Amino acid sequence: MQRTQTNFLTQQNMSNHTTTSLASTSDKLDFLKQDEPVQDYVNVFVMNEAGDVLIIENRQNGRNWGSWRVAGRCLAAGEDPILAVQQDLRWQTGLVCNSWTYLGTFVMDEQKTEGAGHFFCAHKVTQVSLPQAQYHDNHIRWINKQELKQALLDGRIAALKNAVAICLALVVCE
Repeated sequence: MQRTQTNFLTQQNMSNHTTTSLASTSDKLDFLKQDEPVQDYVNVFVMNEAGDVLIIENRQNGRNWGSWRVAGRCLAAGEDPILAVQQDLRWQTGLVCNSWTYLGTFVMDEQKTEGAGHFFCAHKVTQVSLPQAQYHDNHIRWINKQELKQALLDGRIAALKNAVAICLALVVCE
């Protein structure tokens, strides 16, 4: 209830004030590098037979706080998204899956400053090996959907592309 009221007040205040265009401050935004190629990416929501969801916990991401994410990576030019996500799932987690749901392909904005995200849901996964990826700050774990929904609201799912993959899967795959 408090969260909804805060959002309403923010929207009301915004309608009464002039906003500053991002274009006027774009020269100050050093994180946007227009000369770098745009890369598409894949993300996968992984659910086991019990209905629990696989999360990769980044203990620290350079900003002194950790976050949770789903498995995924950037694609090489011309790489097939489904083959890439299948390979990545096995590499990052040691899991394979024979039941996939395509959740869609989306872009962050129409200006194409970021690549397209290809989102998938993997059902009925099987552990076939240990993860090949060795991340010293990451921890793979299974959580229930209620904890996942809470993580969306409290900021543990920090990256928008991970939140999108999770929300799509919760709607389509439940």
